[in-house]
Amino acid sequence: MNEMPIVPLLALLFVAWVVRWVLVEGNPNRRMGSGADAEVARLRGEVDELSAQVRRLDEEHAFMLRLLTETEKPAATLPPSEPPAPAERPNPEMHDGDA
Repeated sequence: MNEMPIVPLLALLFVAWVVRWVLVEGNPNRRMGSGADAEVARLRGEVDELSAQVRRLDEEHAFMLRLLTETEKPAATLPPSEPPAPAERPNPEMHDGDA
């Protein structure tokens, strides 16, 4: 039961679509120059960061699933508590000065 979170996956697909659009279907009259190379490098860096975030979220998701499945087991019960000790009552035979 190792499911990837849907939001980071959609974000990664969106960024990949934007990169493809910029590289392939962008303005055909624009020449690929050094500015475009810098932009492609920046986009690649962002895709790498998003990939790392998706991996991290996947690990967090797996950890949370493991915690949830472990807590479904019956919890250990505490031993019954002892009744409270009776409150000490003053001894009627003792006087105030006999302590």
